[in-house]
Amino acid sequence: MRRIAIIGAGRMGLVHAKAWSSLGDRVAITSVASRKPVDWADQFGARQSADIERVVTSPEVDIVDICLPTPMHPRVAVLALEAGKHVLCEKPMALDMAGVQQITEAARRGPGRLMIAHVVRFFPAYAAIREIVESGRLGAPTNLSAHRLAAGSRSIAWLRDATQSGGVAMDLLVHDYDQANLLLGPPQSVYAQSHGREGVNVIIRHAGGGLSAIEGNTAMPAGFPFSTAIRVHCEGGVVEHHADGGDLRVIVREPGVAPVVQVIDPVDPYAVQACHFIDRLDAGLPMDEGSPEQGIAAVAVATAALASIRSGQPEAIRQPG
Repeated sequence: MRRIAIIGAGRMGLVHAKAWSSLGDRVAITSVASRKPVDWADQFGARQSADIERVVTSPEVDIVDICLPTPMHPRVAVLALEAGKHVLCEKPMALDMAGVQQITEAARRGPGRLMIAHVVRFFPAYAAIREIVESGRLGAPTNLSAHRLAAGSRSIAWLRDATQSGGVAMDLLVHDYDQANLLLGPPQSVYAQSHGREGVNVIIRHAGGGLSAIEGNTAMPAGFPFSTAIRVHCEGGVVEHHADGGDLRVIVREPGVAPVVQVIDPVDPYAVQACHFIDRLDAGLPMDEGSPEQGIAAVAVATAALASIRSGQPEAIRQPG
């Protein structure tokens, strides 16, 4: 049984706790560390502590699950990795490449495994699109478009504080950057423009020649539902998914034939992510989804997008050596 400490007791901490609990006796949530009171720790049989450092380094903990604000990720991840713990860290890995490098170097030095929680990899419709693209049935992918849109609300007010989240270009779109890198290959350069504080358009040029166009906006008109979409153009067709609150559907369009609609069974992607993490640990294998390298690449796109917004020019991707 793997003993887990959840660090951070906000919304994502509870989401992760529910995911871990779905694994039954494979894991036990032993602690929840937060400087604020936690009203849900008892339901998972976990002790509550305000002493984050003590919980992270406790010999009674095997896995540290970091659900803290992004600026706190490097300090806590490094502390956990240096204590020999396995680490699941919420995205984005850090707010800048210096923080990414601190975490990566600690992971290289220690015995613990590190996974970045790019949970969209485990969303069933996105996973189905990946399977179709990687099968080669539509030929090589050439370009991708995606969006992530929401109406403004108090629940996302923290996102507007770039010191905490990095803003729309960092926190909101980092999942889409990860999908673009996954499906079209390593990023090479980025051109981005902002529209006020809450609207961003990002173009990624990939090393293989493909282009990704990604839009994020958290200032849609009142009543606009949270909406995500992805479309991948390949040499021989298109595959797409739009999250509209109804059935999960993936649509494949090929020249000369009627579109094929695949209805996807819903699953809890956070539970699938937790299971994948434990499966890889049990098998003694490095993380293949949400690997440190994949987390680095997503932050590299985000930081280049922020630099491009400031400069008004395309920015080359820079990753730590």
